[in-house]
Order: sequence, then C-alpha cells, then structure tokens
Amino acid sequence: IPLPFSSQKNVVVQHQHHYQGMMLYRQLNEQIDALTGAWGAMERINSTPLPFVYVVHLRTFLCLYLLIWNLEYVAANGWMSITPLLAGSWGLLGIEAASVECERPFRWHSNHLRLGNMCVTVAKNVYQTLQNVTEKRINSSSRSELP
Repeated sequence: IPLPFSSQKNVVVQHQHHYQGMMLYRQLNEQIDALTGAWGAMERINSTPLPFVYVVHLRTFLCLYLLIWNLEYVAANGWMSITPLLAGSWGLLGIEAASVECERPFRWHSNHLRLGNMCVTVAKNVYQTLQNVTEKRINSSSRSELP
C-alpha cells in the first residue's frame, strides 16, 4: 500500500534527523577520543618526575665545575674577572633551574602552562558545536513542517 505524499515526506525527514544525530554522535565521539588521548599524554608528562640521582648528579657536577672554573679564572685574570664569571655562572644555574621547572609543567604558577584556560576553551568550543547542531536541527525541522 503506497503511503500518502505527506507521510512519505515525514518518513524522509525522520531518517534525515536520525542520520544527522548519528553523524553528530560520531563526530563528538572522535573529538572526545582526541581529548582523552591528549589528556593522557599530559598526565604522563606531569606524573613522570626527573630521577633523583639525575638531579643530584647534575647539581653536584655543575657546582664543582663552577667553583673550579671561577677559582682558575680569578687566579689567571685577577679580581676584574668576577663580573663575567658571575654572569656565566648565573646563566648555567638558570639553565639548571629551568630544567627542574620543566619537570612539572602543569601547575598554577605564573611560568607554567595554563591548563585551566585550555580546558575552558575546549568547553566553550564543545558548547558552541552543540548549539550550532541544535540550531540546524530546529531550522531543518521547521522547514519540513512548512506546507
């Protein structure tokens, strides 16, 4: 028994809505998978500290090197060499301090990555995507109801 034309149109519209819902679900699922993978990578970075032996060895070797370097340089060039020595020592100790800071990149200090801001941006993007999809569904369903 053939369906009346208006009934056939309603069936087509229902299939279109179902297909759009499936596409939205698939897209959101892919985005959630990508976010989950990125979150796992950040957790691995954040939970992997520098080995204690590495930090102790680096600091000990650096301090001994700077002590010997400074003593030899002052003995060879006199007290006028203290300013360049301090600048060089400050630079090397700064590199060591930066490597320790990089151990935990996701903290709430001013020089760390702003993970909270990243999460807010992702939440806004997801909200905007859902809002656009619902507007499209409302517009397409209102067009299908027109005579």
